[in-house]
Order: sequence, then C-alpha cells, then structure tokens
Amino acid sequence: MNSIPAPTTRRLMWPYVTEGDLLPPLSVTIGTAQLFQLSAVMNLAHRIHYDLEWARHEGYPNLVIHAPFHGEVMVQMIRNWMGPSGWLKKISYQNRHYAVLGDTLTGSGVIARRYEEGDLFLVDLKLEVSKTGPDGERIITAPGTATVALPTRAVQVPIPH
Repeated sequence: MNSIPAPTTRRLMWPYVTEGDLLPPLSVTIGTAQLFQLSAVMNLAHRIHYDLEWARHEGYPNLVIHAPFHGEVMVQMIRNWMGPSGWLKKISYQNRHYAVLGDTLTGSGVIARRYEEGDLFLVDLKLEVSKTGPDGERIITAPGTATVALPTRAVQVPIPH
C-alpha cells in the first residue's frame, strides 16, 4: 500500500486561497491486507471484497475496493491540504465506478468558490477520485463536493458544536 502522507503542519489561511486553485492530488494503491482490514472495520462482508473467485463470478477482474474508501481518499486529500487549522464542514460524493485491487485511486480537487458566511470563512471544493482504465483512459470513480472553513490571520476557525 502507498502510505497516505501525513497532513501538513502549515497553516493554510483563507485570504491566501483563490478560486481555481488546485488541491495537491493524493494517489493511493491498497494491498490485500488493507482490503481485508477495510472489510473488518466497515463491517462489509460481501464476498467480492475477499473471495477472488466470487468477485470474478460477479464479473470483476479482481477483488473490489469498498465504495467508502473512495470518499476516504477525498477526506485525506482535503485534510492534507487544509492542515490542522481548517475544518471539513461538509462532504458529499457518489460512487460511479468500481475499483479493484491493483488500481491506484487518485483524488483531485479545485477551489470552486471562496466566501464568508456569518463568522466563517469558507471554501467550496469540487472533488473527484479517478483511476486509470484498461486502455489508459481516466475513469472518474467518485465525483464530490466539500465545504471547508479556514482561518484568517485575525480569526480562528470556531470549534463546531
């Protein structure tokens, strides 16, 4: 498994982000042991995640990576980008295509909107997770969106209740 890099310790601040800025992408390839651990942690016991012959019986070329892991790639990418001072206020995604053991999932994102709401300084993100298909084409496995609150020099992100 490619280890997920530790989140940044730098303080990303709202005044220094711009609509159209790209988030640093995050690529992750998990192995058999991690796939098994995901099944245990998520209590997902469908055989396509641990029984190769069954996965092939259902038409998959290999063991299937759990759908929630696509969202986890997004969360980790955002966390790495925003650092310890930000707050992931909201995230939403939909799985549109499966990924199997051996696929590398790559999260990417762009700042779609930057605005103030009440005492929060917010950034809306347009996100996606993709993989490379058998013919080298890029396949989006999960599109999504998120809203992040960031600090300014004068205002910290309030702790949510």
